[in-house]
Amino acid sequence: MLSLADAAKLLALCMFSLWVQACIFRALHRDPPFSSRIFGLRRKLERLAYDGVISTQNPHFHALYRNVDLLFNECRRMVRARFPQPEESKGRRPRQVVKLRELPREPMPAILEPIAVELRDVLEEVVAYDFGFMVAISRTRRGIARMQKEHARQLLSMMPNQDCRLTAA
Repeated sequence: MLSLADAAKLLALCMFSLWVQACIFRALHRDPPFSSRIFGLRRKLERLAYDGVISTQNPHFHALYRNVDLLFNECRRMVRARFPQPEESKGRRPRQVVKLRELPREPMPAILEPIAVELRDVLEEVVAYDFGFMVAISRTRRGIARMQKEHARQLLSMMPNQDCRLTAA
C-alpha cells in the first residue's frame, strides 16, 4: 500500500512528465508569434474593403492585401508542414512559388498608412525571428521559414518609408 508521501511523489512525477510533453508539443506545433498579428492585419484590410472605405481595385490595397495574405498562408503552412498536402501525397507537383506583388510607387492613401506602419513592425519581427527547434527537425519547415524570411525582406524593402530598424539586405 502506498503511503500518502509516496502517492504525492508519484502524482508530482506524473504532472512533471505531462508538463514536459506539453512543452515538446508546443515547441513542435506552435504558430510563430507574429502570425496572429499578420492575421489581424489581413482582417483590418478586409474590414476596410467591406465597409467601403477603400476600393478593392485600389493598387495599394490590392498589393498590401495579397502580400499580407501570402505571409499569413506561409505561417499556416509552417504549422501544417508535418502533414502531407493532398497534391503532394498523390504524386502531383507541389504548389507553385507565389511571388510578392510590387507596391505602387505613388503615395499610399492615408487610410492605409497605419496598416503599413504596423506591417513594417511585423516584417521586422519576421526577419529577426529565430525559428529554432521548430525548423531544426524538418527540412520542409526550414524551406518555408527561409521563404517567409525572404518574402519579409523583399516586402520590407518595398515599403514606402525606409526608416526601418533592420535593413532589407
